[in-house]
Amino acid sequence: MAASVLKGNIVSAPELGRLEITEKGYMVLDDGIITGIYEKLPEEYAHAPLEDYGDCLILQSFADMHFHAPQYAMLGMGFDLPLLEWLEKYAFPTEARYAQPEFARAVYSQLAKELLQNGTTRLCMFGTMHRPATLILMEELEKAGIVAYVGKVNMDRNCPDFLREGTSAEAQAAY
Repeated sequence: MAASVLKGNIVSAPELGRLEITEKGYMVLDDGIITGIYEKLPEEYAHAPLEDYGDCLILQSFADMHFHAPQYAMLGMGFDLPLLEWLEKYAFPTEARYAQPEFARAVYSQLAKELLQNGTTRLCMFGTMHRPATLILMEELEKAGIVAYVGKVNMDRNCPDFLREGTSAEAQAAY
């Protein structure tokens, strides 16, 4: 794929703990991968497609390395409860609802949109024990252009029977 160029106020993190701002700068991408940030556009990219964002900020995307997708439906609930009580009151009953594909689709389509709107484009995340819901999660992420590694949650204790896995062999066979 040919190079493309974004122009604007570019915020980059060249190393841990350091931010740089290139005002009215140029970000060169090759196949969606940033290959350079420049104050002045190099001549070799003069004919590349350019999107000018004016005075807007251009940021690299975020990567979230530990995310529980089913808990998105419970954002802001039960902050006054200790973890196990929160799980019993909110998480377990809500997670059981992911057995209904229409519930999973409604939640996960909104989750994918919101992740992208907030700049998160890469994730390592957990789904549920429900295979159809996990496939829906992966579809919605893909539609949004988000790259994710989605893992299955396996529970064998401290949860209600309706979410408990039998054995590890049974959990693997379910997928």
